[in-house]
Amino acid sequence: MREYKAEDSVVAFIDILGSSEEMKGDPQNALNTVHNAYDDALEIYNTIFKAHRDKVRIRIFSDNIVLSCPCEKIGLEIAVHLIVVLSALIQEKLLHYSVLSRGGIARGDFFGDKVMIWGNALVQAYNLECTVAIYPRIIIHPDLIADVNYFKKKSNGEGNDLINWIAQDQDGLCYIDYFNAKLMKNPLFVLAVFMGDNEKRQVNHLNNLKVAQKIVWHGNYLKRKMNELSSSDSVKKDTCKV
Repeated sequence: MREYKAEDSVVAFIDILGSSEEMKGDPQNALNTVHNAYDDALEIYNTIFKAHRDKVRIRIFSDNIVLSCPCEKIGLEIAVHLIVVLSALIQEKLLHYSVLSRGGIARGDFFGDKVMIWGNALVQAYNLECTVAIYPRIIIHPDLIADVNYFKKKSNGEGNDLINWIAQDQDGLCYIDYFNAKLMKNPLFVLAVFMGDNEKRQVNHLNNLKVAQKIVWHGNYLKRKMNELSSSDSVKKDTCKV
């Protein structure tokens, strides 16, 4: 009998919101939307992390995306960084196709090959997505946040790039702060487009309170980012770095 072994890994489970309805209505468009958003995100990821292009394993099935990165060879800090940034890029690129997403990131045992994905980290990440996140945000497990805080302390209190991709919500949960203006051309314009799309969503779902609360949350997030960018001279003068 062959023996398969799970590895200590960081895993993200991302759910594409509203895609089931899109698949029923226009399956070809749904396929192209998800694949193109993934392609766009991976292109930028490979530019940022040239030395770690092959470290993250990716599985897409239906409207779910699973990212995994073993910790043993590269260390936990790098594994968390890679998963967080790629998750952020996927979430942001989906928005260019007017698609919201939600997810969870956790650490634990994980096994994945061409046939199956399996492990405690996957279960934890899935549970974060379906029972905790609620809004269009990718929640990071509190245990990983404790590790991130350790990384921040280790860098002599100055923080590091990973810290710039994480925000804390009003309920105390930490989530991916996906809107990174330094990686965009005309970030204020992009943000304005996202806000316009979100306002259309809100109008289209006035009678569905469960969906409306998610849209309102995302609108408030975008408004906070707009306030940050509008008051930042460096962003206004900045050009695309990638």
